[in-house]
Amino acid sequence: MTFTIRIPNKFPSKHPRRYQATGFVIAMEEKRLLHFIMKDYAKWKRYMDLIEAGEGCLSIQEWTSAPRERGSSLSELYNLKASDGIGIEKLVFNDGQPFIEGIPPEAIKVNCGLNVTDFDDWFRKADPTAEYAIIHLTEFRYHGGTRGTISAVGDGKK
Repeated sequence: MTFTIRIPNKFPSKHPRRYQATGFVIAMEEKRLLHFIMKDYAKWKRYMDLIEAGEGCLSIQEWTSAPRERGSSLSELYNLKASDGIGIEKLVFNDGQPFIEGIPPEAIKVNCGLNVTDFDDWFRKADPTAEYAIIHLTEFRYHGGTRGTISAVGDGKK
């Protein structure tokens, strides 16, 4: 099974930097983007458990233009397996800030490949009652250390 994270190459229309380049791909290549934050922890935990069991992979795809814009298509950037070091941690938002016990919110923000202001604008309406998943693209973890040495995100690059 293939589970997909689709990333925009432009900020969405409701972001102050609408339609400007997100820089996610460059941030992944420079290892400044260590993880994505996805809503619905329980769903992503099931997916990651299947990947960990060798029954799936994680495909990171980028929209070639604005998401769902006429003529925009998806291009696969990475196809990652458990052996690439991917993983999951739970995240919630408290008072509009990402929260993991003992971790400064700014660390979580910049590890998404965004500056703090862009992160705050992106997640401005994050649901405080929801559990989010941090989908790690490397062996780095906020709690529990690493699964070994931090590997390059590009290990699973196509």
